[in-house]
Amino acid sequence: MQKRSDNEMWTLIQQVAQNLGVVQAIALNGSRANPQVVPDQFQDFDIVYFVPDGQMLPLLTDRSWLQQFGPQIVMQAPGDFDEQPDYQHKYNLMILFTDGNRLDLGLCPLSGISDWAANDPVAKILSDPHHLLPQNLEHSDQIYWTSAPTAKEFRNCCNEFWWVTPYVVKGLQRHELFYATDHAYQNCFHELRCLLDWRVAATAGFHLNLGKSDKYLWARLAPTLQKQIQVCLDLSSEHALARGLVQMNATFDQQAQLFAEEQGFTYHLAKATAVRQYVRQELATLLK
Repeated sequence: MQKRSDNEMWTLIQQVAQNLGVVQAIALNGSRANPQVVPDQFQDFDIVYFVPDGQMLPLLTDRSWLQQFGPQIVMQAPGDFDEQPDYQHKYNLMILFTDGNRLDLGLCPLSGISDWAANDPVAKILSDPHHLLPQNLEHSDQIYWTSAPTAKEFRNCCNEFWWVTPYVVKGLQRHELFYATDHAYQNCFHELRCLLDWRVAATAGFHLNLGKSDKYLWARLAPTLQKQIQVCLDLSSEHALARGLVQMNATFDQQAQLFAEEQGFTYHLAKATAVRQYVRQELATLLK
């Protein structure tokens, strides 16, 4: 199936709403509502249909109307995971179609408009004939800018990184690869990414949105730093993880020292050096 164009999708979104007969307003959220995002073919259509409160349940219990959007590959409704789904508030129906288009369709009761505006402030109104939606919606991504850390937040980031690093070592020594990789990626690498966020955002005066899951961060890193990160992300074996941990320690140490100097923060270099020496000593066999 040939991928439908943006214009075809916009027309279809309006047509389905008209066919339902209960949609009172339509809004756009997500990257398509953010003027700072460079459009590409992988952008979702993040749409919200606003309907009377009494129409939420019928639309969610019988979802055959979704077939009007075309054949699907897969669909997910996060609210369905709950033991008792909440049909009284905004409910998302996320669909990947066979033509490659993706639709994240939210159904929102009219009584939930204020909550929607507060939780999804970057939005554009596509249709609002009854003037139900607030007119002061955000049209910039300032709300998503990376905030400058306090000295305490920086200290906590560094402490968490160096405290958890030995857990990775312990997992490797016990040959517990899942335990080791979890602590390496979910904890240590998370703190490294946080530090890199701060350093990159600082170059723009913290007027920068790095996107969901730091998706815009990679392109802003120097090639040498990208190569270091690739080593950190090799979790394929005990040997690879040991080398990656050593590289992660070196990268974090370097970036933390630079950021502390730039921001006038205190960095406990002696602690970092001690942990790095401990890692190399305990993993000497794996590092050969």
